Amino acid sequence: AELYIEALEDTEVLVIKAKDKEDLYRRIPAFESLFRQLLERALSTLQHRFVTTVAKPAEERYEEFLKRYPEIPNRISQKHIAAYLGITPEFLSKIRRRRLG
Repeated sequence: AELYIEALEDTEVLVIKAKDKEDLYRRIPAFESLFRQLLERALSTLQHRFVTTVAKPAEERYEEFLKRYPEIPNRISQKHIAAYLGITPEFLSKIRRRRLG
């Protein structure tokens, strides 16, 4: 696969085959609207992350990350946060030290 999901905490993943999804759309039209809304939200989040990574300095990305996900730094490693932000763990340490100093 080109993409994969790495769960950092206990996670439940639900999978639906394309054929079954299409059948569900035909049988219960409201599901098509729900899936479209979920897809639109996911695309918006992906676009925001891409633009932020390209356009903002690492310090701003980290600040935005903390505002958006305030509980995450207490739950996952600095290595994973740095990877999400597109920086090295060492650079993230420098950013965190500057914030405290």
